[in-house]
Amino acid sequence: MSDKNPFPGENNTGHIWDDNIRELDNPPPNWWMLAFWASMAWVVIYAILYPMFPGISGNTKGIMGWSQIGEYKEGLSEVVEARSEYEARIKDKSAAEILADPDLKGYTLAAAKVLFGDNCASCHGSKGQGGPGFPVLVDDDWLFGGSVEAVEQTITNGRKGIMTSNSKIMSGIEIDQLAQDIMAGTVT
Repeated sequence: MSDKNPFPGENNTGHIWDDNIRELDNPPPNWWMLAFWASMAWVVIYAILYPMFPGISGNTKGIMGWSQIGEYKEGLSEVVEARSEYEARIKDKSAAEILADPDLKGYTLAAAKVLFGDNCASCHGSKGQGGPGFPVLVDDDWLFGGSVEAVEQTITNGRKGIMTSNSKIMSGIEIDQLAQDIMAGTVT
């Protein structure tokens, strides 16, 4: 094919289609080659600075000492520190006492939304709208009483049928928070 090359002075491979489309044998542009070698250098630098390669007894640590677990624990300690003031104030209070304090009520309602989503939404719906065989929590018709104490008792001990006892799953503070959230009607 190359002996019939109609473009003999050109740097092509000899592959020609449709009489004038040809494959040229040119090097890539300089900017492309610089970017390629810079990316290779970056991989080497990154491998030295951060954990990257798996090994038999764990991954390489990198000279920066950074890890996702370390970053997670650092962030978690910040959250625990920010919550510690509220958690200390809530510790020995009942749900009714927490509801009476506007500052604690706001804190617990925010926390209870997460608790409701994790523990209750699968049966009672994401907004407390109920489901087949599960009661609606956002109306005024309560099967076992609508007081804070009755709701707290239901969450703690469960009910006959399918409502599980949460006393072994959730802490007392979490149960108080969840009861308040349900009573406030803000399970959205």
